[in-house]
Amino acid sequence: PYHKGCDTTDTIHFPAKHHGKKAIGICILFILSSVFSYLCGGYYSHLPNYSISIGMGAIAGSLMTSFELGGTMIMKFLVGPISDRIGLMKTETLIMILSLFGYFCYFFLTGNILFFTTALCGIYCATNMVLMPLLAREELGEDRFQTVLPWITTAGAAASSISNTIYGFIFDIFGNYDLMFILCMIGIIASYLILIIIKRLGKQK
Repeated sequence: PYHKGCDTTDTIHFPAKHHGKKAIGICILFILSSVFSYLCGGYYSHLPNYSISIGMGAIAGSLMTSFELGGTMIMKFLVGPISDRIGLMKTETLIMILSLFGYFCYFFLTGNILFFTTALCGIYCATNMVLMPLLAREELGEDRFQTVLPWITTAGAAASSISNTIYGFIFDIFGNYDLMFILCMIGIIASYLILIIIKRLGKQK
């Protein structure tokens, strides 16, 4: 799926582009990119407490969580058609920009507009769940992709779990979640830059 002009009833086989040390290096970069991207994974569970801390209440925080997950769900459906039209990396770039804008808004906006902000932040999870596996399969080939995918997802899940705990400590120490939003933005940018490096390495002979 998500490749224009292909019959979805056929099995699409991606040959290996890289071999030897280069292939190992790209596998490690994908795992590292997953770790950075999943720094956002632990943030949404703190939205109810964030909402309370800014005076909106726990119910509004629960709604923010729903909007965040809704943004993820909608974008998971849209990633395929969008990437078929403009390509995987351009889709990744679009999602990154929208998500960064969403996190940036936390520093300046208040009230009901924050529901829209959390939806924008939520679309980035589509990168972790859909786009990154597609990019990995495209770069590594079908066989090596099957081997490295569990490492990518496990590393991401570990990063999400650890970040969840760290963000709790951040609120306990500073009394706000500003640093949490900053770390999420740093994770998004770092993950994206690593993907760019992977694509450039892929073009080298």
